Amino acid sequence: MRRDALPCRYSLGHLIMINAVVCGLELAASVAYTYLPPLLLKAGFCSASTGFILGIGPLIAMITVPFLGRLADKSRCSLGRRRPLIFVFACVLSTSLIIIIVGQRLIKSAGEEGSYSAVGAGLIMLGGILLDYSSQSAFNPCEALLSDLLEGGPRVTLDTGFAVYSGLLSLGGCLGYMVTAVRWPRPLSGSLLGGQEGAACGVALTIFIATVFATGVAAKEEPRGGAVSLSPIRPPKKEGNYFNFSFPRNQCCRAGLAILRTLVFPVGKLLYVILGKLVLFPRDIYREVKSSPLVLQRLFAADVVSWSAITCYNLFYTNYVGQVVYGGNPTSGVGTLHEALYNEGVRMGSWGLLLHSITACGYASLLQDQMIRNYGLRWTYLCGLLTFSACMVGILFSNDINLLNLFAAFSGVFFFDIREQRGSGADFAVLDIAYYLGQILLSLVMSNVGQILGKPECYMVFAAIAGLTSCYFANEVIYSSSQLITLKGYS
Repeated sequence: MRRDALPCRYSLGHLIMINAVVCGLELAASVAYTYLPPLLLKAGFCSASTGFILGIGPLIAMITVPFLGRLADKSRCSLGRRRPLIFVFACVLSTSLIIIIVGQRLIKSAGEEGSYSAVGAGLIMLGGILLDYSSQSAFNPCEALLSDLLEGGPRVTLDTGFAVYSGLLSLGGCLGYMVTAVRWPRPLSGSLLGGQEGAACGVALTIFIATVFATGVAAKEEPRGGAVSLSPIRPPKKEGNYFNFSFPRNQCCRAGLAILRTLVFPVGKLLYVILGKLVLFPRDIYREVKSSPLVLQRLFAADVVSWSAITCYNLFYTNYVGQVVYGGNPTSGVGTLHEALYNEGVRMGSWGLLLHSITACGYASLLQDQMIRNYGLRWTYLCGLLTFSACMVGILFSNDINLLNLFAAFSGVFFFDIREQRGSGADFAVLDIAYYLGQILLSLVMSNVGQILGKPECYMVFAAIAGLTSCYFANEVIYSSSQLITLKGYS
């Protein structure tokens, strides 16, 4: 039976199950945003190294995501086109959380003995890069999976599907920041998981595995063009003696080549693509943006700067609260008063990020459309950016944690992310580049500025300046066809 003959194929519960992995991914991403800078600083990395490490994941994602997407489009795996890639990213993300837990335990046990664990620091770095990469890259196949499953159905089903997707995305962010804000009991946060950070990673891992299982069961993809088996060679028929185990050499070679072609060649090709893109990606980005329409070029500039601002805030707000507001020090050593103050500041800062996420979800669901109807898209966008920048300035001039978290909550008016499948694939490719490039720009700038100044306040200053700069670029964005006609008339 054809897909378009089933307009009511997916119920609301089924759509929630299909999109469950998105909730787990956003939960893991929220844990990464909260804990990666504090963990790296506590592991002994300086500000420059921390900023550099935080830029590696987005850089790899920007290079590999388009290639993996094209690879999935051509896949004829029996599991479908998207689920294998989702499962691969799920394995990478789960492994990264386990690596972080092990590294945190090593660092904590070494700190209690008055020594330094280089292995623990290396594991924290590796786990952080993998977590940052996988938690961002896995959204691409999840969106493609939903599009494939709803393809050919009625518009109502498509809108409902992506509304559920956006709702679970917001729910995952709220749950993630709640996981990091809760003071976990001693059995979890003790030596078993290596402190509050390890306990949060363990809880996130458990929830994430459950969401991956739900999506894997609910999302039934149909193989395109027939499934390909890893071992297409049938064993030889038994003739005569029952214990005849002869296996012709040419079939052994064919089976080996099939496995090699299926498993090894894609990995080698991916490494080749990564190395090539590392050398050529500045030129490729310039050509991609330069060849896009003027409307997209201006939106690209606004996106790069605004994503730098919001990522800086998300990554370094808890570190700011821990050091500036609570007077803690991430490098003071295990069991010291300054370490306890820093950990408490990180936990209380997580409440601010939770309020930020709740406000963003409520604004996008209840007020955003009304404001666009009343004031237009331009003023709604500019109002959000100005509110965010004002909140960053307010955070800098306040030392009261309640007032700080109030500013953090209001900053969520800017951050709304209702993802819809509109426009062409080229448009999404350019905007994806803007998303990753904003994080890389943050890493390049703040890794040096933070090291030179040596003050955590500089991150909030950068977020405020980037927010105000994005207001300028947002004002230059073309919001209507009449603006484009006017520009063409002057050109």
